[in-house]
Amino acid sequence: APNGEEYIAYCIPVRGTASNSEWFSDFMFGTTGDHEGFYAAATGIQTELYNDLYNDGFDKDHTIIWLTGHSRGAAVSNIIAGELTKDGVYASGSHIFAYTYACPTVSKSADTSLKNIFNFNNPGDLIPTLPLEGWGYRRYGQTINLDIAHKSNFDNRFLAVTSQEYVGATTDEDWI
Repeated sequence: APNGEEYIAYCIPVRGTASNSEWFSDFMFGTTGDHEGFYAAATGIQTELYNDLYNDGFDKDHTIIWLTGHSRGAAVSNIIAGELTKDGVYASGSHIFAYTYACPTVSKSADTSLKNIFNFNNPGDLIPTLPLEGWGYRRYGQTINLDIAHKSNFDNRFLAVTSQEYVGATTDEDWI
């Protein structure tokens, strides 16, 4: 830490969909413009996080928050990072980071200009397209589509490590 200052870092991994009730919640878009199912899950984690932040003895300038998740966990991480950044309590996001994978869209009011949130998505994955952007839904932060032009490198490494060929949907032809 600079000048020998002490910081506290929160690393918050949020798991993806694990049960049937969560699958149901994944499709609860709601009518407010915020994805009702994802926001309900985010609220529970965010409430606990705010409690920990309030009681940890560190001021906001010495607190780092790092969120990550995949699929539903990505949506929840995206919302929490976006809301924490938006409320400005934690140095306007300078100590808040989110790295998500296969992140669905979460809100019609999500700020896509945030530079501290990174959403890595595969263009061939259906989950990051829901709810539809055509309906006005977005995700907080920057969306980075992973280039699959060099997929053969991945395929070769997967085979070397697992002794099995990788099977996945990467092109329209794979679905036929």
